[in-house]
Amino acid sequence: MNISFSKYQGTGNDFIMLDNLSGNYDALTLDQIRFLCDRKLGVGADGLIKISKDENFDFNVEYYNSDGKLRLTDVFIWKCFLFQMSSV
Repeated sequence: MNISFSKYQGTGNDFIMLDNLSGNYDALTLDQIRFLCDRKLGVGADGLIKISKDENFDFNVEYYNSDGKLRLTDVFIWKCFLFQMSSV
């Protein structure tokens, strides 16, 4: 699978950001997320942020820690997301 992504860093953390508005990454598994975040075998990041469509809102943000576990979002992630969307 080819994965098109952006990588953002700040305040000592870095994140892989996936634009999933088209649904191309709906089938991304937790093992694949762990692999992408692995600093030796993958891209390397503290986490992965996936932006998807949502039926009730403009979008849905899913944040995964580097171990693949889904987590609640924080302010830094929203800043990265807003920067990403402003360049679209």
